Amino acid sequence: MGIECRGEYILNRVLVEEEKQRLQTQDVYICKISAQQTSRILQFIALQGTEWESAEISVQKVPSFPPYTKEQFDEWKQLWPVAYRPLVQLKPVQLDDDERAYINENLSVVSQLQAKSDSEGNRGSAVIVGSPKAREAIVQSTDMTHTLVHPLKHAVMCCISKIADIELDKKKQGCFGDQCTNDNTNDQSEVQLVPAKRAHTPDIAGTPLVTEQISSANDIEDNAMEFTSGYLCGGLDVFSSKEPCVMCCMALVHSRIGRLFFIDPSESGGISYYSINSRKALNHNFTAFQCTLTSTQNLTP
Repeated sequence: MGIECRGEYILNRVLVEEEKQRLQTQDVYICKISAQQTSRILQFIALQGTEWESAEISVQKVPSFPPYTKEQFDEWKQLWPVAYRPLVQLKPVQLDDDERAYINENLSVVSQLQAKSDSEGNRGSAVIVGSPKAREAIVQSTDMTHTLVHPLKHAVMCCISKIADIELDKKKQGCFGDQCTNDNTNDQSEVQLVPAKRAHTPDIAGTPLVTEQISSANDIEDNAMEFTSGYLCGGLDVFSSKEPCVMCCMALVHSRIGRLFFIDPSESGGISYYSINSRKALNHNFTAFQCTLTSTQNLTP
């Protein structure tokens, strides 16, 4: 279900990899036995030459994965008894009025940046990186591949580069994170851009999860405190006029962002098609929202 953001944008969380799984089955051998025979049958590796040789054995298809959504559970239980355990890391999205205003403002501004970039003949997207804790924008950029004649200067990459420049300036001023050793600080240097790396957490079954999904600013703030070594964009929000490409999505993974909000989806995008934000094989996951404008107001400058 989408979340309306001050009557302007509906935030639709992009389903994670587990939620999009279709029913897959595997064959298992089944044999009906009495409860009294259970302990004895475990002593045998093969049935041949034992009292079980004449037992009725059949092959049954069972789900290869546990269900993570109610829809999966309703379908898969028809095939085989399964337990329904929702993904514990997918917390309900709860936004207060200030956070709604912060999200809506950045989505509106990034849309305006995109319109201005389009009018200047540039392609690609516009991006803003913001702090959910301070609820303010930190850096912004449009696609610079044409302007700088460089194929890697996508808006996301330019923003990450600007964040790195801020960190370098802070270190030159004697600052680390939000701690400074002199009085020559500004508003940006007070934003803790490099929280530390967090440890993996186990899920219900004890299998390590790559990371937990982040839903709200409070989750991000609490999450950032679990880090122990620095990442450039740990816990920050990214607002993009278009769904980031695969390269940019991987850069966001490596930078450890908390949430991504994008307006225009792409059939071959890094989120919609490749689910880079939620792949188990990667060492970080983040929550992604596809944002739909509900107002008809003109956002062009």
